Amino acid sequence: MSLNTASLLGRYTIHQANYPENKKESSLTQVIDKAFKKNELRLKKAADSVLSRNDSNSEKLINIAEGAQQNLITARTVFPFVLFPDTITIDRQKLTIVHRAFFRTASTISVQIDDVQIVKVDVGPFFGSVHLASKYFTDSLHTINFLRRSDAISIQRLLQGYMIAQHRKIDCSNIDNDQLIILLNDLGEASAS
Repeated sequence: MSLNTASLLGRYTIHQANYPENKKESSLTQVIDKAFKKNELRLKKAADSVLSRNDSNSEKLINIAEGAQQNLITARTVFPFVLFPDTITIDRQKLTIVHRAFFRTASTISVQIDDVQIVKVDVGPFFGSVHLASKYFTDSLHTINFLRRSDAISIQRLLQGYMIAQHRKIDCSNIDNDQLIILLNDLGEASAS
C-alpha cells in the first residue's frame, strides 16, 4: 500500500470516528475530494514543468535549425580557373566547404564556427585565397583558391567577427541576418586593421 493511500485511509478513519452517522458519508466525500485535488495540483505542476522544459528545448532546436538555413555568405571559386567550382558557405552555426572534383561528385566539410581557429586571406588584384585552420581538419590548413577578391575579404571579416563574438560569449541568435552581417563585418574589419 502506498504512502498516499495509507494517509488517505488514516484520515478517513479519524473522520469516521469523530462524526455522527449522518455526516460520515459527506465527510468521506470531503476527505477524498481534498486528497484528489491536492494530488491533481501536484500532477498538474509536475506536468507543466516537464512541458515547459520540453517546449524550451524544442524551441531552442527550432531556432538552431532555422539559423542553419539562413546563410550569411556563400562564395564560389571562379569558373575558368577551376573547372568544377568549390563553394564555401557560412551560416549562423557552421562553416561548410564543398570541393568538387568531377560532375555530380563532391566532398563536403562542415565545422562549427566555434571550432575555427585561424582565418587567413591572401588577395591579389583579382582573386583571393582563404586559408582555414580548425582542430577538426585532418590537414593542418585548408585552402580555397581562386575566390573573387571581395568574397575572400568578406569571408575573412565575417569569420573573424564571429570568432570574436563567440570568444566573448555574445549570443548572436536573436540578431536579424542583415544586421548580423553588418556587425560581424565591422567587428572583423576592426580586428584585421
